[in-house]
Amino acid sequence: MKKGFLVVIIAACIISISIFGYYRYRHDKYNNLNARIQTLNINSPEANNDTNFNGSGNTDELNNKNSKKNISITQGDIDKVNEKLKVFSLKEQDKLSELAKKYLNSFAILNTEQFNIMNSNKDNNYDIEEGLDKSYNLWNNELKELSSDIQKNLTPTELDFFNVQQNEWLNYLNQDLIQIGNEYKGESKTPIIQENIKLTITKGRCYYLFFYYLINNNPNFDLSNLIESNHINKYEEESLNEFNATQKYIIKMFLDSKDSEETIVEGYRNANIIWNDELNSLYKNIISNSRNNKLYNNILDIPQMEWDTFRNTQMNLASKFFKDINMKNVVENRVSIALIKARFFYLLNNSNIS
Repeated sequence: MKKGFLVVIIAACIISISIFGYYRYRHDKYNNLNARIQTLNINSPEANNDTNFNGSGNTDELNNKNSKKNISITQGDIDKVNEKLKVFSLKEQDKLSELAKKYLNSFAILNTEQFNIMNSNKDNNYDIEEGLDKSYNLWNNELKELSSDIQKNLTPTELDFFNVQQNEWLNYLNQDLIQIGNEYKGESKTPIIQENIKLTITKGRCYYLFFYYLINNNPNFDLSNLIESNHINKYEEESLNEFNATQKYIIKMFLDSKDSEETIVEGYRNANIIWNDELNSLYKNIISNSRNNKLYNNILDIPQMEWDTFRNTQMNLASKFFKDINMKNVVENRVSIALIKARFFYLLNNSNIS
């Protein structure tokens, strides 16, 4: 069991019951969990592509976990891959990558602060709401600073795309908040639900920007800083190891692939498939390990479906924004991969597995 879990169990239960009230009215349309897991797997046409990006074989090999074991990636390998992918990279990617360590350390500090805040604000609805609001403000200020640092290093075209995505993300957040307000107008639980969603979605945006703009295919960062707990349990450690193994595996595939735009495009498509499978595996594992907690499953399941819709919208924005077909395909898949990675840590942070 997570360290500190018993301390916050009352708060967690109150938040869970409140959030469940919001999502319950939409649950009937999603009552087949097995069907849900199948649709989560891959939504894009590329999922059925039977050719890997080395030009032979099939995607079954891409998803073989055994092939990820014992892959060693050096900084030289990472540099070679990033040079190969430079044709589709952000113009000032090197400057943006220099920010990665700064924000990874900052996320660690904020996660610790959030953990401590929620431990000290647990006695009643008012205290819980106050704790969520304080946590939200921490991450909202972080998002403003992170966004500003990124925007300073974007070309006019890259900045336009950033702003288009940002506006769609704000719509995603505001629509959820408005819907909650309309459904539960005047009810005491409404502020708790709203504050929790504001915190979750804002923090997710920070993680997305980190993965899309800063990390730049580097699997050597210590991503345990993205975990909320003040102690990494065995399940979280195993999940992180699998995450890092997947990153190294994809770097190795790009390293061994041919040096052409078409091959790179295909590589990003297959990388998206692999990360979809990774997220799907984590999701099913969490659900199966909490199968006796119907309330928990409902709360986790329906936001996941809404996130799927948001991810598809963000991918479509990339598809409409860029004219060059190869750039369009690469950015579309890069957006999806970054969103998946951010979602991976959302699910891991909201699991109750030890």
